[in-house]
Amino acid sequence: LACLVITTGLLALGAPVQAQSLAARAGTTGLGAELGVGFGSTFGLRAQLATGSYARDEVQSNISYEGKLKLSNGALLLDLHPFAGSFRLSAGAVYNNNQLDATGQGQSGTIEINGISYPAAAVGSLNAAVRWDKASPYVGLGWGSQLQGGGLFFSADVGAFYQKPSASLTGTCSPLVPPLACNQLQSDIRAEEAQFQDEVNKYKLYPVLTLGVGYRF
Repeated sequence: LACLVITTGLLALGAPVQAQSLAARAGTTGLGAELGVGFGSTFGLRAQLATGSYARDEVQSNISYEGKLKLSNGALLLDLHPFAGSFRLSAGAVYNNNQLDATGQGQSGTIEINGISYPAAAVGSLNAAVRWDKASPYVGLGWGSQLQGGGLFFSADVGAFYQKPSASLTGTCSPLVPPLACNQLQSDIRAEEAQFQDEVNKYKLYPVLTLGVGYRF
């Protein structure tokens, strides 16, 4: 919203649109495209879309998780070129539709849930998921071509966006598990879920490192 307000203000003040650009980008946010426009020699506006996936295996609370991070995000960034050159400071908002899903399993025939060791055969399934708030603020810096003039250019961005995570852990009991034991297992899964939430809360900043190549018209 702030980017749109500032851009509207620039247009209202008569800031000339100097150049438009189209670029392909790759990095920690995935693979995607970027559309940019420059206002004078100082301000620029960029819109980005990116997608991709990363496989990730991790051990949490003695549970071995096999997971995949599915990337799906977009960004609207306002750039300030303080020296009217290629260096820029950027701020904006990210539409964060990234999703992390994982399956958990025990080791050596057992699985430890909430500090209690269960036979692995007692757990029908154990699934973990992390979702994030859709709107995430971004700050960073980067390098690219000057806002004026055209031609081929290369660019790079380094920054981070803040993401508020929400974790869930769900599981089922094997059909052979008695109801009373299944109730206890479900209670331990809920306690394990709280520990899982505490762990993902440590990763509220998502690092952004992207490289791009494009053409400015």
